Amino acid sequence: MTRRDERIDSDVRRVEGRAFVLLKWGVFAVLVVRWFVLGQTLTETWDFFAVWVVASLFEYFMYALRGVPMSYPVPLNRREQLVFLATVPVVTGLVPVVILHLRQALTGWGHAFGIFGRTYIAMLAMFALYRAINARWERRSLE
Repeated sequence: MTRRDERIDSDVRRVEGRAFVLLKWGVFAVLVVRWFVLGQTLTETWDFFAVWVVASLFEYFMYALRGVPMSYPVPLNRREQLVFLATVPVVTGLVPVVILHLRQALTGWGHAFGIFGRTYIAMLAMFALYRAINARWERRSLE
């Protein structure tokens, strides 16, 4: 029977983690180039986008399931957490509106508010789900 070397296992996990981060942000960079430099649409890049979204959401929810705070590695007090939770969805909602405005693809204020609202609500829902999963982990770990 062979023994596993913990140091090697730790190094393998560290390398795989860094490779994942490189792959995730590399795919995102490819998407940005294809969308903004090459002028391709989401329907033309759905395969890369799907891989990036699945990897990002998997990472996001695995952090929640493991009890990692949303602002890790920066510790936030209660007030700072509320500011974080209030500003990030707003910024996330404004980004697609600004991009569409710069590409002159907005059809009016209703279109802009619709895009902002959907993005804002989706981000709030993700934050609420993250917080609920994280709170469940905290309760379970204290028992």
